[in-house]
Amino acid sequence: MAHVRSPNIEEAQRRIADWSDELECLDISNLNLTELPHNLPANLQYLRCDYNNLTTLPNNLPANLKELYCNDTRITSLPDTLPESLEILSCNFTLLTFLPETLPANLKGLYCNCTQLDSLPDKLPRHFVNPVWSYGLWCYKTNLPDKRQNESMLDYYTRIKRKERERVVERVRAIKEDLMAKTWHTSRVIDWCGENFEWG
Repeated sequence: MAHVRSPNIEEAQRRIADWSDELECLDISNLNLTELPHNLPANLQYLRCDYNNLTTLPNNLPANLKELYCNDTRITSLPDTLPESLEILSCNFTLLTFLPETLPANLKGLYCNCTQLDSLPDKLPRHFVNPVWSYGLWCYKTNLPDKRQNESMLDYYTRIKRKERERVVERVRAIKEDLMAKTWHTSRVIDWCGENFEWG
């Protein structure tokens, strides 16, 4: 049986205690943490928590956070409210299935490659429409179609939302047909209305 490492909370707390503004980034990666420490510095702007056993992120991340890296974790969803200051969010190789409906307006780069993502919010941050190179939305190897070469972000987003609508319409059609088959079967109508029911 494989040995399961315990969360190294003491090391996480040591790194937090040693952190200062001069260091900029707080790195608490690869400590087998199952949740983020509750005492993250209030003025923290750059946080790395990759390679942990995190399944969620707290709703009260530092308000000034600009970059958050939570790659190779077990996160299935993100907080509904992310810091408005957030510019980079990287959650590659996670179990992420969907994104918050409202993303921070300042977000420039969202990296969610190799996840279970299958839909996008109805509105994306303005920076995604004409992103600077290497920024924008990156979601390869997900349940979304890959971005085509030279395809603009706006065209890519429009194509994804069109596919989503097609899936919804197809799902509703299947439910309707199933319901009709179960509800309007001849024998069932006769059971409800009697053998003398006039079919018109």
